[in-house]
Amino acid sequence: MSDPSLEPASPGHISVLYNEFLANSRLGGRLLDGTLGLAGHTIGWLKQNPQGRACGIDQDEAMLAQARRRLEQEGLTQRAETCHGSFEDPCCTGSFDTILLDLGISSLHIDSLERGISYREDSLLDMRLDTSSGEPAWEWLKKATEKDIREILWKYGEEKFAPRIAAGIVRRAAATEKLRTTDIVEICEQAVPAKIRYEGKTHSARNPAVKTFQALRIVTNRELEKLEKALVHLPQILTTGGSLIIISFHSLEDRMVKQSFLGRSRIKDESPFARSNFLHGDYELVTPKAIMPTQDEIEQNPRSRSARMRILRKVRS
Repeated sequence: MSDPSLEPASPGHISVLYNEFLANSRLGGRLLDGTLGLAGHTIGWLKQNPQGRACGIDQDEAMLAQARRRLEQEGLTQRAETCHGSFEDPCCTGSFDTILLDLGISSLHIDSLERGISYREDSLLDMRLDTSSGEPAWEWLKKATEKDIREILWKYGEEKFAPRIAAGIVRRAAATEKLRTTDIVEICEQAVPAKIRYEGKTHSARNPAVKTFQALRIVTNRELEKLEKALVHLPQILTTGGSLIIISFHSLEDRMVKQSFLGRSRIKDESPFARSNFLHGDYELVTPKAIMPTQDEIEQNPRSRSARMRILRKVRS
């Protein structure tokens, strides 16, 4: 049998920080994959843990159907429960030895599913991961004020040209029934000065719509609100010795995870006789510094370049 840590578990799909996840997950027991996607991490974990059982959640029913097919192809359905839902309120019950959140958007969303998530393809600006609930991005933009849009571009995209882009979106929304991805790309190209677009060295500078698309996707799916709730709830359902592993892809998420994990690993000591300001909490911060992809992984999968993995372990109940 081949070593599952040496190859992606799902052909044609590369799971980010795959080896690092397997190396830091707990052997045996139960896995909760709160962002199942195409099940790459879960398949690898199940192969590495023949006695283990997994529960996978995804808010996208189309993605969930693909994951189920992959699990069936691998002969793992007897040990893998799947359900449609969101990770901040898991539809799986009980406690878990390993919990994984891979907060990145799947390559399938970018390359195949017409959700308006990618600025590279022309499609309706929907952006919802769960199309069974909520309102699409174009609908929200039609009724949002220029101030509303400007604030979410600053808050969720850290976009310094937010005023220009917001003004452009309001004008375009008034002139068209349903906004498309190409509308937003054109607005961003007009709002961001050419010198920055053509001379910038960063990904977001070369692609002026990156930050705007990020902000619109976050607000449409309530991503940070869900993450905030998950950071409160998920550590509580870890078994003693279990690990919560979170992979984030932008600074807003990573900052939230880092601060939450740090807050759980140490408790402020109010005693006037304390030798230190903090006591050890019920959790241990396994990653004082985030784990990042190797250069080999980045070359194989450029979309992994911004990934950051942080791990929290429960040391006592």
